[in-house]
Amino acid sequence: MDNINPLGKCLSEVRALSRGDKAEGERRGKQLSKQMLTEILALSEADRRALRSTLTRDEVGFLFGIAFSCAQDCVRGWSATDLTDGLLALIIEDKQEDFRRTLMHLCLLNHTAVKLGSDLQMVYEQLRVHAFPEMASFLDNWFHEGTKDIGMMGYAEGFSKDGRYTYTRAR
Repeated sequence: MDNINPLGKCLSEVRALSRGDKAEGERRGKQLSKQMLTEILALSEADRRALRSTLTRDEVGFLFGIAFSCAQDCVRGWSATDLTDGLLALIIEDKQEDFRRTLMHLCLLNHTAVKLGSDLQMVYEQLRVHAFPEMASFLDNWFHEGTKDIGMMGYAEGFSKDGRYTYTRAR
C-alpha cells in the first residue's frame, strides 16, 4: 500500500468538518465516506489486508459510525440506498474490535432494511465478494441464524431533540 490510508485520510477530513456548519459537515462527510469506501474496494486484496491489519480504534469506530449513520439516514430519507455503504463499512471493519459491536450494527442495518421493505441479505450477496473468508462466514451465519432484534442488542427506535428519526440506546 502506498503509505496512503484512505480511511485515516477520510477520518481526518471528517473531523475537520465537525468544526464548521453541522448540516454542510454531514453532507460533505457522507460524500467523503462514500469516496473512501470506493477507494478501499479498489485496493488489491493484499493492500486491503494490510489496511485491515493496521486499523486503529478510531478508524474502527469511524466505520461503525458510518454503519450507524447509514441505518438512520435510510429511514430518514425513506430510501434503502445507503444500506450498501453501511454494510461495506462493516465488511471493511472485519470484526477488528469486538464482534458484538459488528452484530449490533448488523441488527440496526437489518431493522432499517425490514422497515423499508428491503432485504439486507440480498444487499450482502452483492457485496460478499469484498469480504475476507472469515468475515463472509461470520455474515453468512448471522443471516442464517443470528438474532435480528435491535432490542436484544440494546437499541430502540426514537427521535432526536430536533425530531429526526434515530436509534437510541435502550434504557
